[in-house]
Amino acid sequence: NNDQTATRATCITATGKSYRTFRGFVCDGASAGGINLLISCTNIVIDQCYVTAPKAANSILVTGAAQSTIAITNCYLVSDAGAIGTIEFYHSADVSDAGHTVSNCIIINSTLGYGIYFLNVGGATVKNCNIANMAYGVWVDSLAAGQTITVNNCLFANLPRPCIAITTQGDI
Repeated sequence: NNDQTATRATCITATGKSYRTFRGFVCDGASAGGINLLISCTNIVIDQCYVTAPKAANSILVTGAAQSTIAITNCYLVSDAGAIGTIEFYHSADVSDAGHTVSNCIIINSTLGYGIYFLNVGGATVKNCNIANMAYGVWVDSLAAGQTITVNNCLFANLPRPCIAITTQGDI
């Protein structure tokens, strides 16, 4: 786009895609979000990207029953996402052993949203991230029995609510 006005709803949208790498992108100026990996993408790498999203939108959204092995690394993500996540892994039914990783990222949300939100998606790892300026750092909600999210070596700053919030004991 012309880098002055929001000419597209999202910067990158993928539906049912596998084995794709997005490296070095600057995603800004979209009216509805940054990177939307919709409907069951697998083996996706998002690396060294700068993504901003407008109010009530995710910087990165991953959804779909067959989603797996999404790696978000070395990214700077900024969102004004309100009550949703800057990064959101979501599905309406359980997704087990997803194999997602979020590592070495700076994640900033300027309102009451979540840094990383997992809803019905288990088997993921968050490590070496700096998560700041939002209500919750990592929110884990409604995982299937036996599923967990692992969070290692992260720095949380300026969060008025828990750094890590879970709905069921043992999910993290």
